[in-house]
Amino acid sequence: EAPLRFTVERARRVVPGALSGHLPQSFPVAVYMRDRPVLPEGATVLAESAAGDPLVFQIGDNCLGFLGHPGAKSAMIEDLIMEFEEVPDGTAETLAELRAAQAEIAAALGQIMVGLIEITGLMRASG
Repeated sequence: EAPLRFTVERARRVVPGALSGHLPQSFPVAVYMRDRPVLPEGATVLAESAAGDPLVFQIGDNCLGFLGHPGAKSAMIEDLIMEFEEVPDGTAETLAELRAAQAEIAAALGQIMVGLIEITGLMRASG
């Protein structure tokens, strides 16, 4: 079983025009998870970590996946920490890193949400 990890990673857009041009070129993302998904054939990686791991991906026209939470706040992670017996190494330092990145995370989230809405059609009038 893979160890539980908590990181604040720097996502780098790898597809120009991703999320209808709204995915920032670079943005922080908090990752609190054990495993990494295996992307299906045909998935397009939109943003990756410095190590080349996918952080944002798209399947088809309107299905998007995120490793980590594009709008994570330190209180959300603190709640997760309290739910598990296992605590990732360096948690206190990573929480401080997350707190320092909050303003940049919030700014990127606004752009990402606009792109998500456009890609998924969530705000289209029905009928």
